[in-house]
Amino acid sequence: MCFMKKLILLVLPFFAMTLSASTIDLNTGAFGSLWTVTQVSGADNGLGLNNTTGAVVLTGTLPFTANVPEIGIYPVYRWANPFGGAVWVGQLATDGQFPNGGSIPCGNPCGAEPATYIYQLVFDASQGGTMVLSGFTGDNGLRVFSVFQANNGWLYSCQDSPPGLLCAAGTSSQVTASTGTLTLKAGSGGVVTILGTVQNVDGFAGRNPSGFILAGSATLNDASAVPEPSTYVMLGLGGLAIGFWRRRK
Repeated sequence: MCFMKKLILLVLPFFAMTLSASTIDLNTGAFGSLWTVTQVSGADNGLGLNNTTGAVVLTGTLPFTANVPEIGIYPVYRWANPFGGAVWVGQLATDGQFPNGGSIPCGNPCGAEPATYIYQLVFDASQGGTMVLSGFTGDNGLRVFSVFQANNGWLYSCQDSPPGLLCAAGTSSQVTASTGTLTLKAGSGGVVTILGTVQNVDGFAGRNPSGFILAGSATLNDASAVPEPSTYVMLGLGGLAIGFWRRRK
């Protein structure tokens, strides 16, 4: 076998490893989702204030377009239909249910307490990569939304300033927000935190449908497949050895 063929066979496995990558599903409601929710204000919704729990998929009849009649004020309160493989989540499975004037049966409780709910997802991106959030919104409104990497600072930030200008609204008449492609920095302390603050207002009978939805993914470099610097040194020594062997031959 010629020298060049030997060198190529030696280099290719290491080159292939540096190109490896893995994908994290960031969708709310995804299998194994790490999204959490904490109620930080208002009357107890059912799990206590400042008690962080896993966000759950909302069940029952939700206020999507198909469920809300085309009369009076109802169209204003329609939720954006699920998108991008994500689903609406909340603190309790019944948070999104609504009575619609009594014509649609509700669970007990029905809807969520008027309050502020913080949704959060944290994952390690120390190996670097990219992420894209194709859409996110909350009902009644998403007051604050941010993406922060500990070793890289704010990658995306929105706050309802001035008051009344929401980062995103949950009704179908509003376009959900998106971030575009965000670059994740490799290195120690590369933990990423996605945070959304949803404010739910008082409904007709106190409780009111509320929830949060986000679609997106992160593509991370596979740190376990990237050779250490010493590996490249050994690779160079191997190349020299092949050259020395070829010369002696």
